[in-house]
Amino acid sequence: MRLTETMQYMLLETARVRLAVPMDGNQARTFRALHRLGLVEPVVNGGYRITDKGDALADELLRGKP
Repeated sequence: MRLTETMQYMLLETARVRLAVPMDGNQARTFRALHRLGLVEPVVNGGYRITDKGDALADELLRGKP
């Protein structure tokens, strides 16, 4: 699965904090793209939390496996 650098950063940050809220329109688009890939899921108040699939990919990214 190919992710842009921004998508990778947002995924890793969401894995770290477990819940993220987009701060602007660009981040909102990034989270929607991650959601379409099944890596995050929307929660109340416009936030997103990481899915099991997203958590596994974040672990791979941290280990240096694309």
